[in-house]
Amino acid sequence: MELARALAERGLPGEVVALSGAASGSLPVRTLGRRSRGAGTLRALGDSAGRHSVVVAHGSDTLLAAAAALAMRPTPFVYLSIGDPRQWARGVRRRVNQAALRRARRVAVLSPSALPVVRDWYSLAESRFVVLPNFRDPVQFAPATPLQRAAARRAFGLPAGAPVVALIGALAAEKRPQLAVEAILRVVGAHAVLAGEGPLRPLLEGMARRHPGRVHLLGALPDVRPVLHAADAMVLASTTEGLPGALIEAAMCRVPAVAVDVGWIGDVVRDGETGFLVPDGGPALPALLAERILEVVPRSDELGAAARRLSLSRFSSEVVVPLWAEVLNDVVLEAAG
Repeated sequence: MELARALAERGLPGEVVALSGAASGSLPVRTLGRRSRGAGTLRALGDSAGRHSVVVAHGSDTLLAAAAALAMRPTPFVYLSIGDPRQWARGVRRRVNQAALRRARRVAVLSPSALPVVRDWYSLAESRFVVLPNFRDPVQFAPATPLQRAAARRAFGLPAGAPVVALIGALAAEKRPQLAVEAILRVVGAHAVLAGEGPLRPLLEGMARRHPGRVHLLGALPDVRPVLHAADAMVLASTTEGLPGALIEAAMCRVPAVAVDVGWIGDVVRDGETGFLVPDGGPALPALLAERILEVVPRSDELGAAARRLSLSRFSSEVVVPLWAEVLNDVVLEAAG
């Protein structure tokens, strides 16, 4: 939706749709059917595409649906690949995705590092690819003023001078929030503030009960900026990632991060410059994260300022959205010619 809004502001209006109610989540968008790849859904997708010049598909179900629905229609589509296919597209799924991707006019990847991975995994020509990273509005995600920081800490019941480390995202197994919280609790006096929901919430509630007042479960928030305003750092312990928008939001707000070095995270978290990266150390991971949290908190201002500068140069809407507009215009011209 953010891309659609940004393109509309630049004179390229569009429509955001979901294949099914399950795919839409809580987003206020039109759904096309009951099942993501049901016959009625595919017909509705084809009809909707016929009213537009180009389709942007996002997510593996949407890739397959777009390839099927648009196979006999003139509307081209661009697929946005966000993750590492080596982690989630193996065997039959790999072959099916490969066939679908060959019908896309362009495959957008989030990082230069992702391009050879996706290209080689699916045996696609490099000419099909464009690098279009995630982006955020630097005005919307701006560093906290002292008043905003103080207000955010009061709202969440956080001591004014305590180290505060944020976790933003799903409370799900692949994110390993329990290991991140364990790392934070190893830092004397530090508080963990979690924004998100998921199946691991009961486990984290147990950790909160065992450490009263130090683990703050906020649930899913419509606006995570107050969490970033309150934080000295962010931590991410995922087993797999693409280029997380939450890391870009933190960087925009001058909040440095400590993260496991997976996916394309190194594009945002430059080790020792905008935060710290750690290897996936298995059982040793909480200790590795805690060691870096101890380093990042006293350097939060310095590392956060560098993170903001990097995000403005590479992940700002002013930088990325014009690239999207250029790619989409090129695809439309190719399809017409």
